[in-house]
Amino acid sequence: RANGKNRHSGVGLFASKIKCGECGSWYGAKVWHSNDKYRKVIYCCNQKFNNEKKCKTPHITEEEAKEAFIKAVNQLILEKEEVIANVQLACQTICNTESLEQQLSALEEELKVLVEMVQNCINENAHAAQDQENYHKRYNQLVDQYDARKREYDKITEMISNKKAKVEILKSFIKKLQKQERMINEFDKSLWSSLVDFITVYNKEDIRVTFKNGVEIKKY
Repeated sequence: RANGKNRHSGVGLFASKIKCGECGSWYGAKVWHSNDKYRKVIYCCNQKFNNEKKCKTPHITEEEAKEAFIKAVNQLILEKEEVIANVQLACQTICNTESLEQQLSALEEELKVLVEMVQNCINENAHAAQDQENYHKRYNQLVDQYDARKREYDKITEMISNKKAKVEILKSFIKKLQKQERMINEFDKSLWSSLVDFITVYNKEDIRVTFKNGVEIKKY
């Protein structure tokens, strides 16, 4: 049976976007009546039957996920100006990586010194007779110091990178929300992708949408 022109499955859109409120696992898609007119895509906890204690969270349909989104995004739009102001403030805070940059700079200098010390240690051993046990002990100590500082350096580099990536996500969030002049009455794929981080299902009456700015809105 061929799909109608307007027929759409949200499997790709909702992948790793719906979370179990009981165990924290992602919901996965299951297709009911895949070959007839009653075809329906439902989502349930991927770990529902894998653990000894089964999750009690219910499955939800595409329509229920979309309904939760529509209600939540409309509430967000109603409070748009306040939300945007708060996100802009958060961006300023996240953008401040001065302290991390200073730490990174200091570590760069330490790494340069340690590289030079290791090289000097190798050169001394190559050009002058010395106790090899003492040489290896000193060499290994310098290498261990270098590795420890390099791990710190990599960790701080990742923190800075994550902050910058988060800022870009929030800027995109602001831009999309600013353009949204009116509330919606149907599912919008573009808004879903730009604004929503994930949905959490606790029960049929408690489905919460978490937006990319961290705000969580419960479906009423």
